[in-house]
Amino acid sequence: MLNPKESQLDFIFTRGVNATFVFIFCLIFCYFTYGNALTFGLISLFPDMQMATISNVDRFDDRLNEYAHYEFVYGNSGEVYRGEFLYVRGSNDPHLNIGDEVEVAVSEKIPSFHVPSYKLIRERPGFYIFMFFGSISSLLFIFLLWNAVAYSRYKRVMKNY
Repeated sequence: MLNPKESQLDFIFTRGVNATFVFIFCLIFCYFTYGNALTFGLISLFPDMQMATISNVDRFDDRLNEYAHYEFVYGNSGEVYRGEFLYVRGSNDPHLNIGDEVEVAVSEKIPSFHVPSYKLIRERPGFYIFMFFGSISSLLFIFLLWNAVAYSRYKRVMKNY
């Protein structure tokens, strides 16, 4: 005959295993979105706009996509920051040329986090996905610690039976 304490111990163990799988799933989502989340979060907290100059343009064979490199000087330090972005243009949009200016969204406190301003809106979903799954994984971590304590407590109780 099965002891109710044994079934409770099995339930706690199964609950911990299932929560561990969900925790790993949430961490995988956090891993894939942390780059966008960090950029968007820092720029949203300390926003500033800066004009950058295009220093190099790589054109692809399809003639609609261009990979542009830009650089700008931020603040009084005179330090030059560089970045690149993929410019997907429509058939009627002009080509990017060396020397053209593009608006860049910069984090005021940490200027190494920058992105062209038209791409900033594309970083937002990654930020929200990261925040959601980061919150869930934090709660699951606390739950897993509580579950481990409960498991060890029941394991001690089972020694007497």
